[in-house]
Amino acid sequence: YKKVLDIQLKALGSNHARTATSYNNMAVVLRKQGKLEEAMSIYKKVLDIQLKALGSNHARTATSYNNMAVVLRKQGKLEEAMSIYKKVLDI
Repeated sequence: YKKVLDIQLKALGSNHARTATSYNNMAVVLRKQGKLEEAMSIYKKVLDIQLKALGSNHARTATSYNNMAVVLRKQGKLEEAMSIYKKVLDI
């Protein structure tokens, strides 16, 4: 994923939706490895890119919020996770 991300950063720039997808793929791997803080940091970057590139009501933006809520749930931050899950439902 890192190699693909490097190529996309050069070709598309840091604020492109496809670049966000590569970051997201890296975050998924980190989450599955139990590296939740690292995953959350990248998910926040993904969300920032998607908000700029796709807007706040796009399905992929909702997926980013959902991924962040999953991390929060795994960290035991259930109230924060529930708040984000509710935001996803509004999208």
